[in-house]
Amino acid sequence: MKHNQGTTNLLSDLQKLDIAEFNTIRNISETGDRQCKFSVVSMEEYRDSGFSRVTMSGAEYQSAETIQDRFRVAEKIARNPGQVVYLYIPELDKTGHKEGWGSVRWVHYLEEVESGIRSLQDTEIGVVLISDHGMVNTTAEQQIHLDQFIDSDDIQAMVGDTRCTFLHTNLTKTEIAKAVDSQPMSVYEATELEAAGWFGGEVLAEFRYRLPQIVLIAHGDHVILHKDFNSERAYKMIGHHGTFDDRELEVPLMRIGI
Repeated sequence: MKHNQGTTNLLSDLQKLDIAEFNTIRNISETGDRQCKFSVVSMEEYRDSGFSRVTMSGAEYQSAETIQDRFRVAEKIARNPGQVVYLYIPELDKTGHKEGWGSVRWVHYLEEVESGIRSLQDTEIGVVLISDHGMVNTTAEQQIHLDQFIDSDDIQAMVGDTRCTFLHTNLTKTEIAKAVDSQPMSVYEATELEAAGWFGGEVLAEFRYRLPQIVLIAHGDHVILHKDFNSERAYKMIGHHGTFDDRELEVPLMRIGI
């Protein structure tokens, strides 16, 4: 994201910034029913991350490294009256990006999650299971190399996602659309998407500085990459997300014991 303090990855680098710029809404663990106690069960590496401090402040943090151990810790906490436990399982997301959803390792982790859920079915603990997104698998042949069409000198920042790319640029929509005319992507001005409701309505004045000028949406299973803005890891990733494809938008929402 491009913001007042520069350009950064909000997932991994938020701890390097003044989080007050992003911590503008109190989360449920700070404002929820005082009769409830909120806990987070996740990996130790996320305990003091900037992202955790923004999204999980006010909750008690408990760490466990394996999926099985996280389920055991979450079950123990949830047996106490008035407990709401957030159990985070990043393995599927990480493996899906690296090796693709449906890969052998991805299926292994999915089976571990299923095993953990089954272990709770004979308890009086209610479970809500949800994912944050889906993804599509891509190949090297489906990479659109934006640097072949737009010079890095014409881009102040390239952020967003590999399938939904935000360009901070002085180039116009017409200029960019002409440059990438042969490529499987759509070109929009951010103001067009705002008017269409893609940002949930009108963006508040205090957040407008974060909007790019141009948004590129990849078609099919393609991804958009630029050698001067994307890391080597992005070029090696198989699983990607960011568009309005049903495979990326449709996520499970399962209630068990509720």
